[in-house]
Amino acid sequence: MNNVQTLILAVQKWAFEDEKTGQAKKGVSVHILPMGQPSTSEDILGTKPMKFTLTLDEYSQFTGYRYPALADVNFMMNFTNGKITPVEFKNIRSLNFQEIAELI
Repeated sequence: MNNVQTLILAVQKWAFEDEKTGQAKKGVSVHILPMGQPSTSEDILGTKPMKFTLTLDEYSQFTGYRYPALADVNFMMNFTNGKITPVEFKNIRSLNFQEIAELI
């Protein structure tokens, strides 16, 4: 699954202290909507947004844009656990209202 055009809905930095271990946790949540990838489940109508966790160091690639934004995203499939993970966000571009309306 490579180079999927994706709508980035939001990018959020977070930090907290793990209650069990007392360890400081930091990262970034990226909320996306893969375009042209509607659900194949009979229980889901439309396309369900996805959330991925990235490292705090990866946050800088998302700064300087207004969101929502379009991006080309390369994904990697982990065949051991069946999960997909974004590897690279390329060609990030902010959208205006007219462009958003045309996507819907």
